[in-house]
Amino acid sequence: TWSTGSCGGGAAASVPTTNDIVFICNTHVVSVTANANVNSVTVQNGGTLTTGTSGGGANKTLTISGNFILLNGGTYIHNNNQVAATTVFAGIETFEANSTFRVSKWSGTTASMITGCNSNFGNLILSWNPGLFYWNNNGLGYTRSILGNFTINNACATYLDDANGNKTFSFGGNINVDN
Repeated sequence: TWSTGSCGGGAAASVPTTNDIVFICNTHVVSVTANANVNSVTVQNGGTLTTGTSGGGANKTLTISGNFILLNGGTYIHNNNQVAATTVFAGIETFEANSTFRVSKWSGTTASMITGCNSNFGNLILSWNPGLFYWNNNGLGYTRSILGNFTINNACATYLDDANGNKTFSFGGNINVDN
């Protein structure tokens, strides 16, 4: 359920529009089934936002021009192949340390997770399988820290740096690799 009146208000009467400030509250799961533009989105503790759902919502996303905030305990599932830098990362991102950002689908192997994103990540789960190619995520882990757990699964082939020399990566939690 979308809410444009904070979590104390009622559900939005319709799909939010360009000027709306959206809240996804505890226990609420919002699946984006049509492309939409909003001003800001806050996913609260226990709330989940999914873009690119199956069926009629496949590859649909939000363009967020203002703030995209994942509070501790909030979850965002990116399941579309539209360019994040011009959609969900079009504004200013703030992902708290105990929030979860999950990638189930992405726009391409040359589009790094950090392109257009100006926040560190909380818990980050990479589940997109790029097929025969490696997903270039240069900068992830050192220009954008992962403050929680970092999980790579579903045969996600990625690399975090391809330059010569030493790099120091910052992970606040566990690193999990699971096929």
